[in-house]
Amino acid sequence: IHGVGYQCNDFESFTAGKCDQCGPNGDKCAVIGENAKLSQKYEKTTQNTRFFLSTTGKTPFFKYEFEIRVRLPEETPDSSDNHGILMVTLHGDNDEQITLNEKDQIFHLGQTYTFIAKFDYKFGDVKKVTFKWHRTLGGIIKQKMWIDSITVVPLSSDHILDTQAHLKEIKTFCTVNRGEAIQNEKDVDFDVICK
Repeated sequence: IHGVGYQCNDFESFTAGKCDQCGPNGDKCAVIGENAKLSQKYEKTTQNTRFFLSTTGKTPFFKYEFEIRVRLPEETPDSSDNHGILMVTLHGDNDEQITLNEKDQIFHLGQTYTFIAKFDYKFGDVKKVTFKWHRTLGGIIKQKMWIDSITVVPLSSDHILDTQAHLKEIKTFCTVNRGEAIQNEKDVDFDVICK
């Protein structure tokens, strides 16, 4: 059992989600807990580096984390951006609904938006994702949103520092009818592994 500490300048930046990436070679993360080990390169480079992690009040004290990437297509029949609040339900050994953004946000076509989901328990393997959005601006004509894919990255993985093994745990989900519009307030299953 372990947690992942993220390199960050200060606690405020960490809690704002600005330091939730391990970097291309994993050097911006530290695995903390049982069987955690650092490479010699890593031990030499972290002397004056600060790491932060999310904790709970009970054993094993670490939060289990997933990075959730929501990708919008380059173009749509509507060809416009959307305002709203996004929600996903992760399905696997457990089912848990998460609101990804607490405040209204604009979502631009062709962009990927990254969020962190944290759990007090070991969530397990994600088998599918249910997506829902709540329109906050746009009037009656903005009732549809297009999502290309949703990627789920386990950040509390045993393989977080083994790039090849960790890549195998990352899943990108699509809908059966990829490219169809998602209606405001409607649940849509992303249950197909994208090719």
